[in-house]
Parts: sequence; C-alpha cells; structure tokens
Amino acid sequence: MELEGTITTLRLGNPHGEVTLDVDGETWTVEVGQPWRNERAGLAEGDLAEGVELRVSG
Repeated sequence: MELEGTITTLRLGNPHGEVTLDVDGETWTVEVGQPWRNERAGLAEGDLAEGVELRVSG
C-alpha cells in the first residue's frame, strides 16, 4: 500500500512516532520508528515537519 500526502501534525518520540497525513482530503495516521531508528535510516531533524509532502509505503 502506498499513500502520498501532506503532513498536518506529528509527534516524534518513544516508543514510536506518529505522523498525520492529509491524503486527498482524508486523514491518515502513520507510525514511524523510534528516534534512533529514524536517525539510522537517514532522517535528519526537520525532514518530518508540518507541510512536508510524504510518500509512505507499507
């Protein structure tokens, strides 16, 4: 499954983070990894922020 939308809210932290996306007027909540996993995956501070376009595969 793939979603592509705009981040409207996010909460990053342990045990995992949550990102809320606006996908064509629908709201989807996506879980992301723990902070250390995100860092190991190459995500830098600011990569996940309100207004950012995001494509999610799961």
